[in-house]
This record gives sequence, C-alpha cells and structure tokens, in this order.
Amino acid sequence: MGKRISERALTALIILLMAAGMCFADDFSAWSHSADFRLNTTASGADIAGDVADFPLLLRLDSSLFPFGEAKADGGDIRFSGADGTALAFRMERWDASLRRAEIWIRIPLVKGGSDTGLVRMHWGNAAADPVAGGAAVFDPALGYSGVWHMQGDALKDATGNAGDADGSKTVKAAGVIVDGRALTGNNQGILAPNAAGLNPKSAITLSAWVRPDGWSGGMQCILEKGGSQIQYSLAPDPSSDSLSLSLGGLTQGSIMRGPLPAAGAWHLVTATYDGSFSRMFLDGVLVKSQPAAGELASTGDELCIGCRAVSSKPRNSFKGILDEVTVSGVARSADFIKLSYANQRAQQVLVHLPALVECPAFFSAPRDTVVSEGGTLVLKARADCASGFTWSPVSGPVPRILDPEVKNLTIGIPRISKDTVLVYRFTARFGEAYKSGDVSVRVRESIPDPLFSLPSLAAWNGKDSLVLRPSISNLSAIKGSKDSVIHLVWTLTGPEADTAWRAGALVLKHASANGPLTVGLCADNGGQALCKSTVLVVNLAVGLADAPASAMKAGRIREWRDATGRRRAGEAGLGAFHEAATGISPRFAR
Repeated sequence: MGKRISERALTALIILLMAAGMCFADDFSAWSHSADFRLNTTASGADIAGDVADFPLLLRLDSSLFPFGEAKADGGDIRFSGADGTALAFRMERWDASLRRAEIWIRIPLVKGGSDTGLVRMHWGNAAADPVAGGAAVFDPALGYSGVWHMQGDALKDATGNAGDADGSKTVKAAGVIVDGRALTGNNQGILAPNAAGLNPKSAITLSAWVRPDGWSGGMQCILEKGGSQIQYSLAPDPSSDSLSLSLGGLTQGSIMRGPLPAAGAWHLVTATYDGSFSRMFLDGVLVKSQPAAGELASTGDELCIGCRAVSSKPRNSFKGILDEVTVSGVARSADFIKLSYANQRAQQVLVHLPALVECPAFFSAPRDTVVSEGGTLVLKARADCASGFTWSPVSGPVPRILDPEVKNLTIGIPRISKDTVLVYRFTARFGEAYKSGDVSVRVRESIPDPLFSLPSLAAWNGKDSLVLRPSISNLSAIKGSKDSVIHLVWTLTGPEADTAWRAGALVLKHASANGPLTVGLCADNGGQALCKSTVLVVNLAVGLADAPASAMKAGRIREWRDATGRRRAGEAGLGAFHEAATGISPRFAR
C-alpha cells in the first residue's frame, strides 16, 4: 500500500507545479454542450501579421448558428474557455432568446497573427449555472481602457466599470453596427459622460468610434471631444479643409492632424492614436495619416462629449448621423489591434469562424419579376433562411441608390421615367463558403405624362411695350389628373439685358437695354424629364429707351439675378420660384 501524501506536501507540490508553468483547466463537466470556433488571422481572414494580446473579441450568434433552446433563457449558463481549458472572461452585450440573437465580448489572452488555428470553446447546457460576474475584465482599466460605451439599451453604461455611465437622453436609439446605436440630428444633441481620472491620460491615447454620418455639411460635427473651453482631445471634421481632424491639447509638436472624412451613408470605424512620438489616424482599420508629435496631453475637469462639444455642460457642434461602440483608451493601440477590431466588428466580419450548431435547411428565394408604375415605392421581399449574410446590389437600369443593402426586404423609390424602363436588382446570400444569388426585374411603366408645350413664334419686339410669353401646354388636363400635377417652368434669357416679371404660367418682358436677338428659353417638367424649347425675338428699340433698365436699377426699383449661363440679368423675376396652385404651374428663373 502506497504512502499517503500529507496535505502540506500536496500544497507544496501544487505550488511547485504552478511555478514550473503548469496550469489546471477549469471543470466544465457539468455542461452538456460545447463547440469550438476558430480565429482566422491569415490573408483569407482578418489578415494581420503581428500577435495581439488581451483582445476583446466580439461573437455574434443567431438562429442559424446556435441552438438557443438548449441554453438557459437568460444565457446564464454560457461559458467560454481557451484551447488549454482555462475559463475566459466575457461580457454579454445582448442575449435575446426570443429573437434568437446574441452579441458577446470575450477577452482573448493572445490572438496569433497569420494563423487560422486559434480556438475558443463555448459551453452551454447547465440548468444549475448562474450568470457570472466579471464582465468588466474584458475592458479592464488595467489594459488601458478609460471608457467603453456599447450604446446598448437606454442606459449607456460604461463597460470598463469606471462608473462613467453616459447621459444619452438627448439622443434616440437607432440600429447600430453591432446592436443599438444612438442617432443625433445635429440640433445641439450629444452624449455626456462625467469626468474621470482615466479620461485624462498624459502620455498616450486612443480614440475610436463607429460612425454612420448623414453628411458633413452644415459646420463642425464633433464625433468625440473633451474640454469645452480648452480642447483636451477632439475628433471632428474641419469644415475649412474638408478633412477629419485630430486635435490634442498640450502637445509641443503635431497638436493637429488631418485625414480623410468617412463617406456619408455607410458605417465606418474611425480610430486615432498618439503614443508620445507619433499621431496616427485609421479609417476602417487602415492607416490613412501619420505625423510626428510630442508633448504631454492636456488635462481638464470637463465632461467627455460623445457626438458633440460640451460648453458649460451643454452640447454644441453636434454630429449628424448614428454613433456606436465609442472607446477611449489611455494607451496607443497597435495597428494590428485596430485592424483586427475592424475585421471582427464590421457587419460581414472575417475573423470568427463558428460552425453551424443547429440543423437548418438552407432556403433561398429572390422576389419574382414585377411591373410597377413610375413615381411610387416598391418593397422587394427575399428569403435567406440560415444564411450567414445577405445583400442587395444594383445590376442594370437607372436603379435608385440602395441605402442599406444588408436587409432581406428592400424598399426602393421608383423613379420618374420618360419611357417604359427595366430595373434589375440582385439578392445574394452566403451559406457557409457558398453563395446563392437571384435577380429580380422591375419593369417600370410610364404612367405620369410629361408636359408637352410650344412657345409662341414672335419675330420682333420693340423693347418698350410689355410682352407676355405663355407656353401652350397641350396635355395640361392629363397632367392635372395625374399624381405629379405641378408643372415647373424654368426660364432663361440670352442676349440683351431685359427687365422681366412673371405671371402665372407666363414670362413678361418689360424693357430691353439694347438691340439684337434675344433668345428666350423654357424648360418644363413635373418631376420627370424636362422638355426644353426656345424662341428668338429681334429687339428693335424705340428712340430714348436704351437706358431705361439701367436708370431703373439706379433708382433701386429693379434687382439683379443670374440666368442659367451665369450672366448678370436685371428684373424681379430671378428672385425665386412662383407657385400658382390654381393652375398647378410653378414658373421660375434659372440662376
């Protein structure tokens, strides 16, 4: 019979083994289900060369990938472990068993560059398990995180645990790039986070945010800024140079750096770093600007304003669009870290490869060809059951722009046309490594008549007596009975200066300044293709009238305008559009 090892000896042995670098896997024997997913950082995946330590990995789950019915309704039995069996810290951004959707952040100790062998194991199926705490360990301040706002839900919690919860009451919830985002219209809106020690780094910083701008016109639109009276750090467009500007207060060199603006109408990951020697700007994981910089970052007691600039705790210079996943770090993240974040967090991510854990027969169908009338709207409904991704794209015809291609039901506005036209859209879905696609043909019928008109044929004008030019619209009755019944008239003049005015559906020539041919042009439309015609009058002035318009202008009775060619003209008529509801005609001058 062997000798029993004493408790003291066993303890000493464990300490010795741990000192030698051995570790013990966590016990997941009570969990009935598990599955491995792979991390691909090769050229076919995230395409990074260097290793990234303590990476916050985003895992997305849906009904095509995960059997939600096998886990607890609140996801409380979900666990993760590394290849060696050691439990991994994680944080649930969302677990919705009814929608069968989940987004989970997992702290990966080391992501190897240029590899597709990195494995993470997911465990579930333990009715006795309770939700685990420790989600803050994913975005641990010890790893350099100062503030992380997922924008999930109504309470904008700081995922670092620094109690930097933000006030987003002046914004509205909107679809984000991950789950929820926050929408701002630019009207003095913003998200305020209280000042905290971690938000005042000295030697290095990283600012990062997913943005979906509506557009960049209308002045400065801050993405992120701290320091109301004195800029501490700021990421905002510079209207004077049509660029995105990183401003870092306190630096003795390179305090301002400018890079390209993200395109409007789409999601982009904007990241800026300062490491004490260089400032760098990244757009969608790619380095777009770098410059030398030096000095200690400024520090203020002001709030952090997300999507705005805060002046006396009031948002100003607001962003116009949607923001998601805003992060401030007191370290300069590496280029590989930033590229990996984009590859992992974007809608069609390329880092995580999770095998489908549910039996789901792949089903695909594109909408049938259809016929519609011009000027309306159409919803194209497709199906892609169990697909890992899907998208719409234009194929041919004057197809309207697709604002959000990653939807199954595509709403399009049918354009006005001058003749029957065919639009072709393509719906594509991804099933594993295979793709299926189908085209739908939309035949648009011309159903709204365009205005048909003629101009009076007049050979001469004495330049003195008022002359009324009124187009004869042959199909006016048909237009009044159609959907687009308002006719827009755009007049242009080429030749001698002329004093002009308008009447409902007509142009009035009042005085001319010189002799010569005067070309009167008219373009008419009711929302579709414009029909343009012109007529030429020969001006033959009566004696003493040549200076009449100039004298009137000196007296302040006639204003100036510019015609479609950019030439300066005299007359009341160029000041705006005239709308006559009774006739449904809206005449105006081109300027």
